Amino acid sequence: MNEEYNYDSETVPVMIQSYMDWEETAAVNAAQKEANRKTKPHSKESFLDVVKKERGSYITKNEAKVVNLVNLLQEFENMSISEAGRKVGLSKSTSICKVKQWNQVTSEIAEKGFPDSIAIKEGKGRPTILKDEHTVFIFELLANEPTLTIEAVTDHLSKEFKNIQITPRSMENHMKKKCRLTYKRIILRYYGRNTDETVGQNIDFMNECVFLDEAGFNRSMHRSYGWSEAGTPCKIDL
Repeated sequence: MNEEYNYDSETVPVMIQSYMDWEETAAVNAAQKEANRKTKPHSKESFLDVVKKERGSYITKNEAKVVNLVNLLQEFENMSISEAGRKVGLSKSTSICKVKQWNQVTSEIAEKGFPDSIAIKEGKGRPTILKDEHTVFIFELLANEPTLTIEAVTDHLSKEFKNIQITPRSMENHMKKKCRLTYKRIILRYYGRNTDETVGQNIDFMNECVFLDEAGFNRSMHRSYGWSEAGTPCKIDL
């Protein structure tokens, strides 16, 4: 069948190709891509694995390594710092820096002592107003009258020592910190409660008893708090 076609400027021929032809071409392209991927010298994943294996730990400020470094240098006197650092896993610069810090700390301790020492430090503040004699006076005063208030103790001290000028707040700090006195509830102790004389008087209460009517006595008229040393109760004999 011979037919002639006349094509104008806007008409082009169309190529017709079956589905099987396209599928074969796609399979060939996929096979080529797979072959190219396998023939590459280094893939991205393998490169990352190599980098992770080659990279060491960046943590150089390991206290355990520093302790091992110092122990090696103390045990082997002829060993160099770089060699000891290499054995414990520290670089040369880090090992030298840590050894310098160690020598500085040990020299300061040898000269001044340990920082947590219990040695008494010299005070640089204002000298205390109350001396040992004032502390003894406070103890003797409260031994006889433990229920005195801070204001009363301050007045008694000012009357006894004319050259002392102290506020109740300073007196309270001195009594609590220097004298280690605490203000607590009083424990009443009945003196001679179980003596034979007291028991005999209780038996003969009909002859010794005095009846009071509306006398107005109240057991709460006395103070219920007093001063005593820290850790000991405040007891008063009646």
